[in-house]
Amino acid sequence: MRELVAETRLHPRRLVAPLFVREGIDSPNPIISLPGVVQHTRATLVDEVRALADLGVGALMLFGVPATKDAIGSGSFDPDGIVQVALRDIGEAIGDRMVVMADLCVDEYTDHGHCGILDGHGSVDNDLTLDIYARIAVAQARAGAHVVAPSGMMDGQVGVIAPRSTPRASATSPSSPIRQSTPAACTARSAKRWVCRSSVAAIARATSRTGATPARR
Repeated sequence: MRELVAETRLHPRRLVAPLFVREGIDSPNPIISLPGVVQHTRATLVDEVRALADLGVGALMLFGVPATKDAIGSGSFDPDGIVQVALRDIGEAIGDRMVVMADLCVDEYTDHGHCGILDGHGSVDNDLTLDIYARIAVAQARAGAHVVAPSGMMDGQVGVIAPRSTPRASATSPSSPIRQSTPAACTARSAKRWVCRSSVAAIARATSRTGATPARR
């Protein structure tokens, strides 16, 4: 009866696991504010992704933490930046078994911590930031991202990213331009399918064992 009347079906293929990879560390670094979540090394990230793929989880969202930062966040669009090399690692490890998404912003890469590039007066230069965002999108997609997720809230960011990302240079699909998504977060305020990595694994294991479909209360 529950199966018949349930409005929502919880299934591993509909989950997105947020994953963090940090440059320059030798072992996973726990994130205190997110129990059960860590900043991965490249090697442990690959292990984690393989485990999630085996559980049937449908997608992942990758966030990067670079070893060095500068005024324009150049590590965010460097082909050898931490997210780009991690995306290639993931592609080699699991192919197309999961949809691979990448957070697109510069706050983690700038020495001032803002989501935009600052002008000489300390204010965000929206147009200059948009140019950087477009470069990030192309770099991420060339590295293997299926979806880029601009989270910096710059005016016009989607309109700038999409036209500059050609099908060949950006998406794994040969016939479609780069796909974009809304930013993901590990909070109750985010979209229903975005949950913390530890929850993703737990839900995936439970549903794969039981095939249960929770009824709406």
